[in-house]
Parts: sequence; C-alpha cells; structure tokens
Amino acid sequence: MVCPECYSTRCTRSRRKGVKDYAVSVSQLRPWRCRSCQHRFYAWNVPVSLLFYAHCPQCADFALEKISGRLALDGNFKWLKRVLGFAAYRCPGCRSRFFSGLIYLPILSDRDEKLAGTTK
Repeated sequence: MVCPECYSTRCTRSRRKGVKDYAVSVSQLRPWRCRSCQHRFYAWNVPVSLLFYAHCPQCADFALEKISGRLALDGNFKWLKRVLGFAAYRCPGCRSRFFSGLIYLPILSDRDEKLAGTTK
C-alpha cells in the first residue's frame, strides 16, 4: 500500500472506529494509516491491477510461501481444491494457510526487502 499523502510504502491497516468506518466498509474499503506521516486514508486491501494474483485473504500480502496441500487449513471444500490441484500457500506475515486458484506473482514486501538488504 502506498500513502496518497507522502507516497511512503510504510502503511498498515488501521482499526475501524465509529459509524463512518463501518459504513465505508460496505464498499470493501478499509482504513489505513501511514507510519511515516500518520495520514489516515481508505483503500481496498488489494489494488485493482493486482486483484487476479494470489494474495493472502486475511492481510492481502503478496509475499507467499508455497506449501503442501496437506498443510492448508482453508475449510471450504478443502478436499475439492486439493483434487482440482489448487496451489496451497502460507502467508509469513499472518501465518494463515490457504488454497488459491489465482496466478502466483512473486512480489517482495517491505519485510522481504529488508531481509535481502535491497532497500535504499
């Protein structure tokens, strides 16, 4: 997520507070806060251009690890997804394990870039 105010990538989900936040949530917009400038804004979890790529259903992170289908805990028709050959992933950020039929696009998160030492 990129802050619309300072263009920083240090944005995190903010907790919903009050009626306005819950009303805006009907359109799938969620509150975010920039950790650089403290600006609070609304945005979708996943940008529209990346909507058809595999991402974590809980935290919308794209930095996923491929795992065995036996380890995925996605409860809805788990056996069918395994039979159909859906890929199983684990999100290192929130540790959720799930199946996805979407295309895998390896995108490094800020956490991965810091570990690799490629940040400026």
